Amino acid sequence: MKQLLLIMSFFLSLGLHATAQADDKPPEVSSPVVNKLDDGVYSIFFMFVNSLVVIGDNDVLVTDTSFTPRAEILKQEISKLTEKPVSKNVMSHEHYDHVGGTEVFEGAEVICHVNCAKIFQLDVFGITPKTIHQTFNDTLSIDLGGKTVELYHWGPGDGVATTVVYLPQEKVVATADLYEPQELTNGMFLDDVNMLGVRRILNNIAQLEVSHAVNAHSIGTDPRDLKENIEYINDLYEAVYTELNKIMQTQGMVGAYGAVGTLPGQIELPGYSGWKNYDHLHHHARRMMYALFHGG
Repeated sequence: MKQLLLIMSFFLSLGLHATAQADDKPPEVSSPVVNKLDDGVYSIFFMFVNSLVVIGDNDVLVTDTSFTPRAEILKQEISKLTEKPVSKNVMSHEHYDHVGGTEVFEGAEVICHVNCAKIFQLDVFGITPKTIHQTFNDTLSIDLGGKTVELYHWGPGDGVATTVVYLPQEKVVATADLYEPQELTNGMFLDDVNMLGVRRILNNIAQLEVSHAVNAHSIGTDPRDLKENIEYINDLYEAVYTELNKIMQTQGMVGAYGAVGTLPGQIELPGYSGWKNYDHLHHHARRMMYALFHGG
């Protein structure tokens, strides 16, 4: 329990909070919040992580177990929904706060984009899964019997193994660390984010039919949050590209490097000034700038 409290305090101190529900009261984080999205499809939010749970004819798929204490509670919650075993554990991407705890679901396959293995090899604390049972490059379709789960990798986003989980029949999409509802991600968490990649992924998701959008660090599943962030990332791109292009046309790469310290602070998007962490816009602009002229 001490470990749980320490982790919760850590996330609270960094502002990684759950999105308020309709009455604007924060959700109770001391117990899991189970949200039924469709027949046999749930999201389970606990300790600032939202996992997608898909119950097929014979077995269950779950995303982002996160870490061992959370995975144990997640397992208990799933057992209240079904007696069927969890057979597939899907990683949304390679970052360690999403991939731990897989050992709790004994016998379950760990499924991750092929780039996960390259990152997991660098794990010095033993946080990551010891075995990845199945990898994929661009797409993977999983037949659970009565449920189809599609995995898409459209390039880097937050990290290099960014995976979009999509249920075409139920129109449910699940992603991690690509956006927050009416909130700019804290700048300290952007070091591994390729903003052009995020833009590409979100614009691809915009082509899907979506009734629920599960976001790994917020409790809500309203697709309006997704749509607003698609608009935001495109507006950010246009603002940064317009100014950076002027520099590139006259001063080239030398000018671009010289503008890293000044241009991000000049970018303004007043339409988003009411969003939480708007004062971190310059961090987002800098990451977009680096993606445009540096590749990441």
